[in-house]
Amino acid sequence: MVASGSLKTTALSLNADFRQQILDRFGDVMRTGIPGLASEQAGEILALFGALAPVSLEDGALLDAMSDFLGVPRAVFLGRVQALIDHGVLIEHLSIIRVAPDILADESLIRAAVRLGRDSGYVDQLWAAFANQATGVLVRNLAELDWRVRGTGVGPDLFTRIWADIEREVIAADAAGRHGSLWLLRDLAGPQPARVVELVEVLISEPAVAVERSPGYHVTDDNVRAGLAPILSICATTGAAVRGKALNLLWALACNDHRPTNRYPDHPLRVLADFAEFDRPGYSERQQALLEAATRWLKRPGADGDSVTPLAVLEPLVAKEGMRTRQHPGGDALSLIPYMVSPAAVSHVRAGVRALATEHGKDTDIRRAVAGVRLLESALAEPHGYLDNKVAQEHVRQWHDGRCQVN
Repeated sequence: MVASGSLKTTALSLNADFRQQILDRFGDVMRTGIPGLASEQAGEILALFGALAPVSLEDGALLDAMSDFLGVPRAVFLGRVQALIDHGVLIEHLSIIRVAPDILADESLIRAAVRLGRDSGYVDQLWAAFANQATGVLVRNLAELDWRVRGTGVGPDLFTRIWADIEREVIAADAAGRHGSLWLLRDLAGPQPARVVELVEVLISEPAVAVERSPGYHVTDDNVRAGLAPILSICATTGAAVRGKALNLLWALACNDHRPTNRYPDHPLRVLADFAEFDRPGYSERQQALLEAATRWLKRPGADGDSVTPLAVLEPLVAKEGMRTRQHPGGDALSLIPYMVSPAAVSHVRAGVRALATEHGKDTDIRRAVAGVRLLESALAEPHGYLDNKVAQEHVRQWHDGRCQVN
């Protein structure tokens, strides 16, 4: 591309224009030279598989719908699919077909959905044609497409109609319907955090009607609320712009959740602790966000019915060690791996926790005063070593540094 002069940039920097030129040329190359198949025809099929994959060859109804969408008989469609498999841009394994590599699926779908920087209408056409046959897969793929397109800051919103349909259906549903939609909202929380947070806020403020699924078994709004915390955590992790609101909603759920935290991994307090966990990329930024959120919550008086105080969510921030899990190849077993927290890396956030714990340890609210004292005690505890691992004295001495210790 450089030698031919087709690369429209004077520097090989990975800016957005450069990346797009590379992707465009890559897509052009991969779609050409296919016997009996024009580049445009190949692009149409790759875009369709990019939206619907993985596609099962056992799903005859879906294959017919895809053929109709492209305006060709099923036999012609399958012949073209075979040509693309032979060319190496579609792969088939155990009767499941997808585009390879994934970046070609993304490029093909973007090319069909966006023309001249505008919404081409292709996404709405897909939704009208396949919403009732491949709802979950289609929604996830199109949500990610919209995220990629709008991630440039100038791309059109491709998800408006789809989200309006999802939002309307979820809000109108009874408790069983809302509970059944939680898996989809969890999938969408990553690429569409702002939309999902707004919908979760509605679900919290407008309780669902209970329904009897079977004799003696009812699905209630409590079942729905119990599944919202992990969704909000994903939104808070991936959506910096809505992080504060997502954390506020998590706290509102925590205040009204009287389940024991040790028995329920989806308990809002457990979810908030996981959100702030050490040894995960970006933990420092998330911990700072949680500290700022707790500071906001402590400015409001606690309610009599609250199950916890805001100080409880800060306990993970004063940890000096932890455990992470590693999945073995094949996914059959997990290993627990202990790790130590670096004192220097957490001195700032621990100072903030210390200030709040000291202030509210003298609070007239007895619950907050007790929680403040307990938080100070947790911060003073020395690392003990998990799984019988001995903690080096040098590491313990580092925690005795006045900048990291609670005095």
